[in-house]
Amino acid sequence: MTHSDSQNKNRNSSGCNCRKMELAPEEYRTIMDRHIRHIDESLRTPEAIYQKRLELCNTCPYQQNKMCRMCGCFVEIRASRKNMYCPLIPPAWERISDPDKENSP
Repeated sequence: MTHSDSQNKNRNSSGCNCRKMELAPEEYRTIMDRHIRHIDESLRTPEAIYQKRLELCNTCPYQQNKMCRMCGCFVEIRASRKNMYCPLIPPAWERISDPDKENSP
């Protein structure tokens, strides 16, 4: 068996050979939820902003199967961290206002 044969053997029907594609949807959801829940609260994006980020990502032509084709990240993980940004130029997330910043002096 050649190297390319073994690579193709590991690919799933979508052509992707990443572990995510081998997971059942409920298993993927459990792993994502657990990971996000364990992010320190001081580093986690507020829920309202997180949801807005996901809404924008879900309309993005570079998002495929909950992964960003611009940077290769899991969209839900990237959106869940305050210090992360959208890799598009200009970044799509810049349009989201942060209520905490708006209400600070």
